[in-house]
Amino acid sequence: TQILMPLTLTLLYVCCVWAVQPAFLSHTTLVLILYYTCLLIPAVLGTYFLILLGLFDLSVGANAAAAGVICAKSLSLGFSVPLSIAFGLFAGLLGGLMSWTLVSLLRIPALIGTMITLSAFRGITLLVTSGRVIGCLPESFTTVVLGGSDRITLPIAMGVLALAATEILSRYHFVFRRMYYAGSNAAAAANNGI
Repeated sequence: TQILMPLTLTLLYVCCVWAVQPAFLSHTTLVLILYYTCLLIPAVLGTYFLILLGLFDLSVGANAAAAGVICAKSLSLGFSVPLSIAFGLFAGLLGGLMSWTLVSLLRIPALIGTMITLSAFRGITLLVTSGRVIGCLPESFTTVVLGGSDRITLPIAMGVLALAATEILSRYHFVFRRMYYAGSNAAAAANNGI
């Protein structure tokens, strides 16, 4: 019953859009929706695990945007694709560590701490781009991001695999099961050695 309501609402939404625009259910549109959804899966899974622990992070989207902008700016400055991707990943890691430091080490409430990092990441994004779009990225980067000759197959496959692995691990692996316990009652979980 928990999944029935979201599925019903999604089906109702798709039917309404299809009634207004029949081309919406074309193969190309559905594959692109699936592709762009799969690009969000890393951020969604990170947020999922935070919610299991009874926490949240408002700055996930802004952190992802800042990391992406740093990667794109590196490419536009002539750095290689692997190095630019490494810069973006490192920037995202630093952003996550910044949020973790504020919330976990300095004990600032998650709402306030992640609001601070949200503002910081937005500022970094604006600073790096100077308010302009970063374009003319090399074809080799587009090929890496889109998954090679099939263009969008690799990100979709990786997204589905990540979702399946998360579902299986969160249901059956003891480490992930402990996240549920810690999120529902941190004091009781600590008393039981979790």
